[in-house]
Amino acid sequence: MILGMTGSSFIVKQLGLPWQTMAIIAVVLIVLMVVWYAIALRDNIAEKRAMRSGAATAETASATETAVETGSTGEKPRLFSMRFIACYALYFCTCYAYYMIVTWLPSFLETDRGITGGLIGIITSMISVTAIPGALYFSRMSDKKRDKKSQIILGLEIAAFVLVAVSMLAPDATSLSIILLLYGLLGKLAVDPVLISYMSDQADPKSVATTLGVFNFFGMASSVVAPALTGVIEFDNVLAYLNGTPRNVCTL
Repeated sequence: MILGMTGSSFIVKQLGLPWQTMAIIAVVLIVLMVVWYAIALRDNIAEKRAMRSGAATAETASATETAVETGSTGEKPRLFSMRFIACYALYFCTCYAYYMIVTWLPSFLETDRGITGGLIGIITSMISVTAIPGALYFSRMSDKKRDKKSQIILGLEIAAFVLVAVSMLAPDATSLSIILLLYGLLGKLAVDPVLISYMSDQADPKSVATTLGVFNFFGMASSVVAPALTGVIEFDNVLAYLNGTPRNVCTL
């Protein structure tokens, strides 16, 4: 993300090249990675079959150990139980805020704050600068305090909400950059591994992949809704301003 946001701003804004240039670069990188994986990865299905009998025993022991550590020995919640629905909704809102920032922050910086050129990409990519240590730190904390995962998730979500709200009042680019650095440390990219780990612990061992698939569906749905809905809200605000009837618009 750091290279993509910074590089795209430099290539399009500074060098004046068409935006299709970034798409071509992305396609070339994807093709190279596909070739690399095809060469580097080998089929180890034979080894997996040889270890299948031992893996079944290890899986049973691991499931028992996890249940003891997490204190969850009862029946696992269903795919659309109230607990999981709450997690799906939470992840949707978490991703909504993230994708709204990533897609609309460059436009906001240029139109509302007057920031131009490669500085737009640098400011936007600051989210990822602190996201790496943040994700590693809170993932480690989650592993050490397995019975406190829900509290860790709740704390990170509240912190992210406060930072997104405060970012609207940032007086200058420096303050906004600091807020984005903190959001990277405490926001979506930090809560992702903890939330996924929590879902894996709570899910039925026979349907972990399905549960995580539905969970990821709600997260990715926000990547479709956030840019479009934010664009509609922005367009409505512009029309209201031009008509001389400003109005308050509430979003997630």
